[in-house]
Amino acid sequence: MLAAENNYTNISVKNLTRIYYIIPFSVILILCDVLFFKHYLRVNLPHSTKEVAYYTIIFGLPHVFCSIVILFSDKTYIAHYKNQFVPALILIAMFTMVTPYFLPQNMILAINAIVTTNHGMGQQFGLTSAIARYKGAYFTWWKSLGLIINNLVYFLFYFSIKIKPNILQDLLILTAGLMAIFLILTVYMNKQITRREGTTYSWYAFSLIFFAFLMVFSGYKFFAMLVTRVIHDLTAFYFYNTHNVNKWYDNKNSKIHAWLVSGKFIKYAIVFLITPLMAIIVARGISLFASFTILNCISLFHYWTESFTWKNGTPHRKFIPMA
Repeated sequence: MLAAENNYTNISVKNLTRIYYIIPFSVILILCDVLFFKHYLRVNLPHSTKEVAYYTIIFGLPHVFCSIVILFSDKTYIAHYKNQFVPALILIAMFTMVTPYFLPQNMILAINAIVTTNHGMGQQFGLTSAIARYKGAYFTWWKSLGLIINNLVYFLFYFSIKIKPNILQDLLILTAGLMAIFLILTVYMNKQITRREGTTYSWYAFSLIFFAFLMVFSGYKFFAMLVTRVIHDLTAFYFYNTHNVNKWYDNKNSKIHAWLVSGKFIKYAIVFLITPLMAIIVARGISLFASFTILNCISLFHYWTESFTWKNGTPHRKFIPMA
């Protein structure tokens, strides 16, 4: 096996599930806000469409930056993917430059944020399939329904103010009904999955959509955005950092290699502390000095490249063994 042969660092399913601890932590925080703080957090945290959508983009920039650096820092990667990302980059750049002339910024922010959440849930569904080693019919239905509910939840998230009360009520009832079907599908799909880790992770993915629905319904929109971002971004950082550790380890001619493998402390300090910190600093600089159009272009380009760079058989996946 690749990991054993090369002494690569594995992706640990336990570490992936630990990222989901943000959900019970957020639930406890919200309960404290309801019981003891008279909804202080709900009132004072960002909750308008523009604010939440903007934070969705800004919070996501660090992992977007890391992804793009990984892609463009290797000539082999550029040569392998260029036919896929060059035409897309041109189209995305044209799209982001033209849309401000036809759509208000609030609408563009909301669309970007909905695309972002679909990208995040796509990541979690893909991991569920990989961990469970299951791609049967139940999974296809489960994933498709999950994405439909996700779109409905975040449509309500960003456009509920503009929807008539009777239509809004119907949409909430529809979403709740689909959530019930999604729950039943999760139960039936898990009967087909033989790996306990896959079953567990599918319930975590279910909980993410269910939590977002509850947050939108209860008015704690910021937490719906925050939890989705934390789970997606930390999962992404975990993959990027594991990729970098294994790639640098594999490159015996790299000057970085000798430094990284000289001790576990240095190796993991560089990967899990310094790399994200650098990404956050650079992303913050981009957010301060770049226009929204550029930020939107960078984000959409990232979503496109992530749809194929981490699939089985790609150069990226060579350095991502699963435990």
